[in-house]
Amino acid sequence: LGNARFRLTAVTDAKSVYKTLDTVNERESRYRQMFDDNLAIKLIVDPNDGRIVNVNKAAERFYGYPIATLRDMRIGELNTEPAPALRARLRETVASEGMLFETQHRLASGEQRDVEVYTGPIMLDGRKLLFSIVHDVSQRHQMQSALHREQVLAQATLDAIADAVIRCDGSGQVEFMNRNAEELTGRSLADARGQPLADILQLSDEDTDQPLSPAVPEQNDAKPQKIIARIHTASRELITQVTTARVDREPGFVIVLHDITSLRQLSRKLSYQAAHDPLTGLINRREFERQLAAHIAQAHDEDDSHVLCYIDLDQFKVVNDTSGHRAGDALLAQVGELLMHGVRRSDIVARLGGDEFGLLLAHCGVAMAEDIAAKLIRDIGQMPFLWETKQFHIGASIGMVLIDDGTRSLEEAMSTADSACYLAKERGRNRYVIHVNQEDTVIQRQREMEWLRHLHSAMSTDGFQLHYQRIQALTPQPNRPQQFEFLLRMNSPDGGALIRPDSFIPAAERFGMMPAIDRWVIEQTCALLKRIGPDAPILVYVNLSGHSLAHPEMVDFAIQALRESGINPRQIGFEITETAAIGNLSQAHRFIDSLSALGCPFALDDFGSGLSSFAYLKNLRVQKLKIDGGFVRDTLQDPVSYAMVEAINRIGHTLGLETVAEWVDSPELIEEMRAIGVDYIQGYALDGGPQPVEMLEETLFNGRLGGGVPQSPHS
Repeated sequence: LGNARFRLTAVTDAKSVYKTLDTVNERESRYRQMFDDNLAIKLIVDPNDGRIVNVNKAAERFYGYPIATLRDMRIGELNTEPAPALRARLRETVASEGMLFETQHRLASGEQRDVEVYTGPIMLDGRKLLFSIVHDVSQRHQMQSALHREQVLAQATLDAIADAVIRCDGSGQVEFMNRNAEELTGRSLADARGQPLADILQLSDEDTDQPLSPAVPEQNDAKPQKIIARIHTASRELITQVTTARVDREPGFVIVLHDITSLRQLSRKLSYQAAHDPLTGLINRREFERQLAAHIAQAHDEDDSHVLCYIDLDQFKVVNDTSGHRAGDALLAQVGELLMHGVRRSDIVARLGGDEFGLLLAHCGVAMAEDIAAKLIRDIGQMPFLWETKQFHIGASIGMVLIDDGTRSLEEAMSTADSACYLAKERGRNRYVIHVNQEDTVIQRQREMEWLRHLHSAMSTDGFQLHYQRIQALTPQPNRPQQFEFLLRMNSPDGGALIRPDSFIPAAERFGMMPAIDRWVIEQTCALLKRIGPDAPILVYVNLSGHSLAHPEMVDFAIQALRESGINPRQIGFEITETAAIGNLSQAHRFIDSLSALGCPFALDDFGSGLSSFAYLKNLRVQKLKIDGGFVRDTLQDPVSYAMVEAINRIGHTLGLETVAEWVDSPELIEEMRAIGVDYIQGYALDGGPQPVEMLEETLFNGRLGGGVPQSPHS
């Protein structure tokens, strides 16, 4: 508008000039009046030699020369154009009715200014001169240049940013797109300009893929509107954040599309990793508990039922300890895949940690859950796992709890399922136990807590006792020490019969008290052997639980106890159950190797109960193999039990081990064990049952220690 205004002024002034020249009489007065107007810069130039004939006060102020000086100058001294070009322009102007052009004029200070000149021929004093009106347009040019530079920078910025930018008019037609918008839509700006936005940009819902339209703010709403949308391009599919904003005081709007595909993928990856186990691909404990909480709430609201299963693998540590963690990881992945294929599509499978898995059988009753659990136990037990040259077989124990409107909390459900799983292990593994009535769980917890109080009381009041049972050789062994097993008993709180270990040890193991109890046994045994003396012909075996075997400080404690008591290490041996040894193979190796180096013998107890030990037996430095009493007891009636005893005895001898038959309670069994070739027997057929160690100590001091095998059983 400024440019147009300047031009209008110039043209108006020039036309006024020609109008005043219509008559010769009026020309002089009109010319003087107009020329003296100092609002515009005016010059009169002789086109023949370029001499400046006259200027006004405005020209004096603009150029910085006095009027007299300007009248002595030539136009070429002000105009920066080359002389030939300037002469040509003067000739052209004389021949025309008037011209408007831009050029540069030089001021007295040496500064050059952009000027717009309107010039035309006039007759003055009989001469044909050129009358020029000059306007300084330097500031306008600077503004135009700055505006152009801003436009270029804005365009370059819009093209450089990673976002796509589209501007639409009030009717929703495209006015502008930057380069990224062209690439995103596959349409050029020239092609898209004037087209409806809906024809250029197709958006859809990120999850449902249903068509979407940009959220355009109301006309007076300056707050940008944002949505997340999917965009299908010719080559790929993008997820974008679409921001729409009104242009200030304009009817149109601007859309900015920010590509968040990579961010979305990263977010989903992080979300997946936060909810899933990286080894098996199953959901993890945190996500499992979140979904379980939702199902508990749903069971309350909709009178529905589900079943929670807590799965613990049996004999998993055997794989880890014998073949390394890579093998264990591969086994866990294989079990996870088996579980996924062994349940319904609606069920939820999770790895809770270690070798523990969780199942949530959705919308499921107890009967169906039992069928699923039985099948999973069978499938896991039959699943072959081959690692390098070794083949392994594992099992699973499952604890189950019904989730219904009586389930009080997530914590209670998980704890109950864990307790049921522990009970399944106690009952022999490879089975499931289901808790339907929560009152049963409360009663069980109360009983466990009662046992815990009894155990603490026994530890603080010396409420444990040691009994002994003879381990008798079936063939005479001159110069060999008499051998005994020390057995633990606990005083009854009500003063009744002594409590056998199978009643209180499960609670002691559950509450982590077995290491303390086993330390008490070792201390008491060392004290007794110290009183007897290092030369007594005796070897006493004490039992070590799996929890104590796994305790990191037990090895050092046992070594220190032997050294401080000063006993002969060959007088004390340790019995470790097969399941404890296999379940803690690396710890068993450490304990056995360390104590064997001092001279302590070792026996593997209850051998055969785990049904998995032959492959690992040769790696354990034990001297005796104690055949599980369950097989020994049934040898006379059950051919399978007989075959097991015979096989274990033969394997033991092949490995150079002595064998001991437990639970021998009749002369007939004594003879059967002798026929099979077993080296030692132990049981009620010898002494009629365990006796207090004080009796053994008295017998040793009185020199009445016997060693024959009785010919009739004792009750």
